[in-house]
Amino acid sequence: MVLMSLRTMRKVFRSRIIILLMLLSLASLIHMLVTGNFRTMVVMPTEPPKPKELRPISDFFNKDQPHFGDSRKRYLFPLYDIFDGGPNWAFSMFRVGQHLAMYQNRSIVTVPFRVHDRLQENVIFSLKTVEETLDVDSIKEIMPVATVAEFYQACNDSLNDLERKIMEHILNDDLDNSKRFWGMFYALDELRKKFPPKIVVNWEDPKEKHTQFLKETADERCLLISKSEDIVPIITPYNDEIDNHIDKHFIWAKYIRDMIDPIFNKICDGQDFAVIHWRNRTGENCIAGSNWAPNICKEKEQAEVKALIDLSPKIAKSIADFVNSMNFKCIYVSYPPFEQDLIHRLDNLIPKIFSLRDVYKMSPEISSHKDDLYILSMIEQEISLRAKFFVGWRVSSWSGIVARMRDAQNAPRKVLSLLPGMPKELGEFE
Repeated sequence: MVLMSLRTMRKVFRSRIIILLMLLSLASLIHMLVTGNFRTMVVMPTEPPKPKELRPISDFFNKDQPHFGDSRKRYLFPLYDIFDGGPNWAFSMFRVGQHLAMYQNRSIVTVPFRVHDRLQENVIFSLKTVEETLDVDSIKEIMPVATVAEFYQACNDSLNDLERKIMEHILNDDLDNSKRFWGMFYALDELRKKFPPKIVVNWEDPKEKHTQFLKETADERCLLISKSEDIVPIITPYNDEIDNHIDKHFIWAKYIRDMIDPIFNKICDGQDFAVIHWRNRTGENCIAGSNWAPNICKEKEQAEVKALIDLSPKIAKSIADFVNSMNFKCIYVSYPPFEQDLIHRLDNLIPKIFSLRDVYKMSPEISSHKDDLYILSMIEQEISLRAKFFVGWRVSSWSGIVARMRDAQNAPRKVLSLLPGMPKELGEFE
């Protein structure tokens, strides 16, 4: 009886956590619908920008601001990295923080990213460091970098108790994932109520509001941004040029690249290949084994899954026709780790298809990470970066990151829904 009671308690607790997460997602959706701020959707640009010659980084610093020349180190703390959507959205927003930090001559603080994975309940609240994610030495080539501990020590006098509480939760290695996250979450909620930001900028704001934001925050030595929508998208006088520098130095951590080096030329047996990113958002609510499926897989989602399956023959043909027109005899398909009808259809139309399952066979080291979807995602993005061609999902932070990395190298790419012959209905599922 005791054992049964414990199991029941665990199920009840798990159900409450899932319901709370659903409510948080619903609140975020309502906010987006009311404000028009679709903050968790990164739209992959339709066409790559034209290559430009980069000017020296020092040209972008606003030397007219009073702080310029101050010998003290200045900081930007992107707290939102822990709370924002999935990892790739957080990576995109980290870039926004880098942009503001570069323009205001600040050190970017390496706030960890939260693992967001509805398939793995045991890691849903865990954190990954910036060092586990990006090549920090590359970032240091364009801007100074600071740790959370350094920021906490240097800026302690300017922090309020709630901000200190959040810092201490990040730095406390003895806390389990759930206690750390919820402790920070409730502290952030209280922080936003008691100390709302003095000024924010948003999608719909005129350029003058952005100028005002830059002016009013210029003299704050320790600038903490708690939510990404407070600075998205920040507009500075050197927008594209600063972004180009950031993108050229946005590189996955060395251990990720090192895992790809010995196996990349084995993919597609050494032939040139294209990567297709297939992101079926409609199916994710209904996938078998998902912690979310019993709660949010409704009739509408089931109908959408069926509709997408009905479209898959046309989608597969469009992909195959494009691949053949580019003379690729092999493609690599990156897709979420659950059953996909499209993959089976492509098998009959394209001579050779590779995926992560084939990579596992080539590399015991990569295979040893097969339970860590955070690392596997970066591995596939590195493969997508190195491939001869990339076809991405339009409304996807994952594809958006790859697109920016490829644009920095002037590497060709296209949007999946804009391929010739692609059914227009596919846009409904992006």
